[in-house]
Amino acid sequence: MPKDVVDLAEDVEDLDLDLGSKKKKKKSKKESKASSETSGSSSAHADDHAYDFLLNRLYDKLSPDLTTARKFAPKLPQVVREGAKKTVIQNFAEVCKSINRDKEHVESYFAAELGTDCNLDASDRCVIKGKFLPKHIESLVRSYIKEFVESPAVKGSMDTTLRRDPSTRLWILECNITHSTKVVSQINKGFHATTRSDRKKAKFG
Repeated sequence: MPKDVVDLAEDVEDLDLDLGSKKKKKKSKKESKASSETSGSSSAHADDHAYDFLLNRLYDKLSPDLTTARKFAPKLPQVVREGAKKTVIQNFAEVCKSINRDKEHVESYFAAELGTDCNLDASDRCVIKGKFLPKHIESLVRSYIKEFVESPAVKGSMDTTLRRDPSTRLWILECNITHSTKVVSQINKGFHATTRSDRKKAKFG
């Protein structure tokens, strides 16, 4: 954190402690002169003003990403049943955009975790083979966010980038605020049911 922000934070803390100690002192006797009361009131008002001023300056100095880190709100998946054997996430593209992640990467994660086929149709809907409840899909989105979106350094921040190292082929999660990184889990290839086309390819090479 920049030195001027640290110094300003210390000034706020010192003034806060000073104000706190004044509040703990016993009230003056009733027979005190009115002029003394007026003087004390003015002094307290000045201290309060100085504290508010320093506190506002401190917030101005802080990165807006740090002060708004908890305002992240991903889109909830709209899950519907299609036929007897398919589950569809209708707004899959919007969900991926809201968490700033590639659709194919999220789809691969879903396929691996659910152990079934997942495909993107022409409308970018995620079509999942099998019957799954909305709460199961929502839980899957939350677990994906925790693993592949949440900052490794700033608690509550989702301002991150997911990239693949070209040399090691490992997926790296980088915090855009502190630029700290961590290696995330690799997604195992999702389940793929053998189709007639697959059998023909295997038979004829």
